[in-house]
Amino acid sequence: MQGRGEGMIKLLIVDDEMQARTGLRDMVPWESLGVTLCGEAEDAEAALPLIDEYQPDILLTDVRMHAMDGISLAWEAQQRLPDISIVFISAYMDTNYLREALHLNAADYISKPIRIQDVKKTIGKVVEDIQSRRASQEQRRRLEKLVEQSRPLLIERFLHSWLEGLFSTREELLRQAAELNLSLEQPLVPAVFQYDARSPLEPRAYNAYCLWLSGELPRYFPGALFCAHYNEGIAFLPETIWQEEERFSAVLNELRREAKASYGVELLIGLGTPRTNLLEIPQAVREARFALESSDFQHRA
Repeated sequence: MQGRGEGMIKLLIVDDEMQARTGLRDMVPWESLGVTLCGEAEDAEAALPLIDEYQPDILLTDVRMHAMDGISLAWEAQQRLPDISIVFISAYMDTNYLREALHLNAADYISKPIRIQDVKKTIGKVVEDIQSRRASQEQRRRLEKLVEQSRPLLIERFLHSWLEGLFSTREELLRQAAELNLSLEQPLVPAVFQYDARSPLEPRAYNAYCLWLSGELPRYFPGALFCAHYNEGIAFLPETIWQEEERFSAVLNELRREAKASYGVELLIGLGTPRTNLLEIPQAVREARFALESSDFQHRA
């Protein structure tokens, strides 16, 4: 079998005629087509283990073979490798088989007697289709990676829009949340985080402080959301915090200690009431801010 170059497309030959297999293997300039032969088999039974082992991109198989025919082999191959391209080798008389091949979305077929030019033309076209599909998949992967890298910024922008009351309907808000893979099915408790320090944090230190909070809150409270909003942090905590008051207090004390040790600030928090109506969240945040600023409701973490 030929060595595999980078980006080469793997092809498996299946034909119960040794002369046909030998001719295909030795007479076709596979490498110039961008193809590497990963194996050959004399029948479907011998081909299936090779399909599992080498996972070929193209299956070049005769239609008429003893025991399992090429149509059945192609079906089995597609169950294992849904993206595999099937190319049938068929005599002119095999029209009934070819009708069945249409139901398998076969990439193409080559008529017997086999001519090298036909093989080159057909496989060349299949290779172009595979390369085009790979390029599209790679572009999609790059876009998905870019979106994932941008997700924190997109979430922050979404939360800012929410806090500023820019969503006119619940449906619009939920649609944008779904695009960011955010679940807003459960009631949320708004929380306002501020810090008390002798002097304001420098911008770099403040950014590090906000980044720290944005990482710590979801770690302690799965599903929590956080964004820096002007000179304070706004968090959306799960309603379950009220069911675990002791743990909630312990977490806040731990956050307070770390804020003091790492940033030299005293962490302050004001809590709003849980909201099921998502459009009321901005009002609930104002309540949380009032709780923080009111001496009767202020909670030092």
